[in-house]
Amino acid sequence: MSEELDKDLEELDPEEQKKLKKLMEKDSKSFRSPTGFWKYLVAVLGAGMVLFYFYAAGVASVGTQYHLGIYVFITYILVFLLYPARQAWVKMGLNLLLAFILASLAAIVFFLDSHVVYYERLMQWGQVFKDEGLWSSISQVSASWPLLLATLALSAALQYVDIFCEKRFKNAPTPSDVLFALVAAGAVYYWLSQFEALNWRAGAENELDALISITGVLISFEVCRRVLGWSMTPIGVLMVSFAYFGHYLPEILAHRGFSIERICNALFLTTNGVFGVMANVLATYVILFIFFGAFLHKSGAGRFFIDLPLALAGRSTGGPAKVAVIASALFGSVSGSAIANTVSTGAFTIPLMKRAGFRPHVAGAIEPAASIGGMFLPPIMGAGGFLMAELTGLPYSYIMLISVGPALLYFFAVFCMIHFEAKKLNIVGIKGEEFPHWKTVLKTGWFYALPLVIITVLMLMGRSPGFAAFWATISCIVVSWINKETRMGPREIWEAIQTGARNTLI
Repeated sequence: MSEELDKDLEELDPEEQKKLKKLMEKDSKSFRSPTGFWKYLVAVLGAGMVLFYFYAAGVASVGTQYHLGIYVFITYILVFLLYPARQAWVKMGLNLLLAFILASLAAIVFFLDSHVVYYERLMQWGQVFKDEGLWSSISQVSASWPLLLATLALSAALQYVDIFCEKRFKNAPTPSDVLFALVAAGAVYYWLSQFEALNWRAGAENELDALISITGVLISFEVCRRVLGWSMTPIGVLMVSFAYFGHYLPEILAHRGFSIERICNALFLTTNGVFGVMANVLATYVILFIFFGAFLHKSGAGRFFIDLPLALAGRSTGGPAKVAVIASALFGSVSGSAIANTVSTGAFTIPLMKRAGFRPHVAGAIEPAASIGGMFLPPIMGAGGFLMAELTGLPYSYIMLISVGPALLYFFAVFCMIHFEAKKLNIVGIKGEEFPHWKTVLKTGWFYALPLVIITVLMLMGRSPGFAAFWATISCIVVSWINKETRMGPREIWEAIQTGARNTLI
């Protein structure tokens, strides 16, 4: 758990801290906190990625292959360095896969004439496996036994080394993680370096293209599993299986089926799969807005998003819960993340709600219920809004405008439920504490809203979301200098960059 999160939760009692930390850990999937060399490597890679897209949005555009490839390249490396494999049986399976890849590379380099020979034998093995089963494929295809034995030996060695390193170096990636990162980097680098050639020979890919694409798809499944767990990965496997086993399906779903190489070529070598719409949306929009949110929070706006709702609704019926709703709406409009919203505002609002008389489970439910609304409140609505714009071809400004109504209705509904719950339990507003008047809060902190105004106005004027995020982020630094306590110097800017880079993976 990061020091920044601990600082955010310092006002809570130990039990509440434990619950919120557990929530954050669950969302980040046991996110590693590396030290030493790995800490600096992760920092440089993350900062480099964010600054690259910041430059591309506001200074000069880059080629398609670099725009999509750099994001996937650095993200894949960071995922393997920062997200552990977790379950023991998963580690064993991954080590088998990694050992097979390494054994295959060794066979191509030292024992076979070329990768073409290896590819032909691999396809022969796959066909026999599909028609006659595993044992027949191993016994009939030449060189299967040596490759199998080499895979098992390498897998056992990797398993032993990983266990040793996990005990010796607690927060460092295991050797298998590093090797996976290198394999992933190699596969994506091949796509980057061969981008134009792949376009020219689309539909007539060679053997090396197929081997790289198969490796890339397998790596992509593991990246998905490490970040999202087992919720999305089986769906991807099911879709690939549907494409491959089409001729075995019932008549209403059946098709002739596609070969593994054709499926993987379409998913990895074209801009329709790994490097498709989702990668484009994340690289073009989401990274920049997450970056903007990190800078806005660092500029001191986070405190303003708490003080203003407190002044507006703190003393009303069910005041602390209404403060949570307004604060979550303000913070969620720029974070685009329900979890980040819950942790940032919940550290302050949950204790207030409990002290006012809300039952613990009610207070714990109100905060995430309000925070979820941030996912569809303009100007930033997470990846969902940008995906809608990309898939429908509508301007993002139009998506923003039509999202205002549903978002306000959602927050109004939560607000009403809180009011009636407070009336039923006779919960009044916060007493015994002096809050500044809302006019005073606006007078002393109105400038924190300027970045939001800038980003909204620019997008409504028809400028690209990336351009709007670029200038809004710059304005955060300018705004921070109005208040002496929140001025962003080189250290604070670097911390904001690191926070933004880390949040792009969650």
